[in-house]
Amino acid sequence: MSDSATDPLTDPLTDPLTDPLTGAVTVVISTGTRPLPPLPPGRVIAVDGGLNRAVAAGMRPDTVVGDFDSVDPEVLREFSASGGEVVQHPTDKNQTDLELALDLAESGTALVVVGGDGEDRFDHLLGELTHLAHRASQFDSITLHYPPAVVHVLRSARSVTLTGEPGSIVSIIPMMSTAHGVTTIGLRWPLDEEDLRIGSTRGLSNEMLSSSAKVSLDQGVVLVIQPVVIQPVVIQPVVNQPVSGK
Repeated sequence: MSDSATDPLTDPLTDPLTDPLTGAVTVVISTGTRPLPPLPPGRVIAVDGGLNRAVAAGMRPDTVVGDFDSVDPEVLREFSASGGEVVQHPTDKNQTDLELALDLAESGTALVVVGGDGEDRFDHLLGELTHLAHRASQFDSITLHYPPAVVHVLRSARSVTLTGEPGSIVSIIPMMSTAHGVTTIGLRWPLDEEDLRIGSTRGLSNEMLSSSAKVSLDQGVVLVIQPVVIQPVVIQPVVNQPVSGK
């Protein structure tokens, strides 16, 4: 280990923005077959067949919600018999199961969403990303694991610290309206209090210079996307920390 002073950009373990959050956490697990990544402790909501996935991983969710078209009936029966909360909706409904799960999540918590197998319908995925951006102010932070990407929903006056391999891609996409005051540290093409217009590709395909980088935002909502996860990532609700002075 070097005797030099620790650089918080290259040593994320000492960066306060990457320390595990001490506040309440809500974990939402969607239908899928991929193994779950390491997850922080908190309230767990399984979305329909996400109950199969959670149980297979040795977890016991607090709640399962959906129209139950993909959950194993026996797994659901045993979960209900053990006292788990079951919230069933009709198949013909106006919301996705994920939206229904977010309605059950406590406002102000750090939200971690584990998506499916990376083969979801594109319209379904795009609609849910847009919906999460619309609800960004409801949660302290939002982190999504949609293989093969990790997505952070960053809202006004917050910042996110990213970890990854040098050279790995980071894209910043404005949502809803123009994002004002976007600043990056540790990316190859820096942004300095710049505005990203809705529909602009200005923030696409940036690159990490080292193992850590930061993105901050004055006003608006952006998706900060790491589209390729080279090594396993521990999904922690570490985003959307208040920006000093904001």
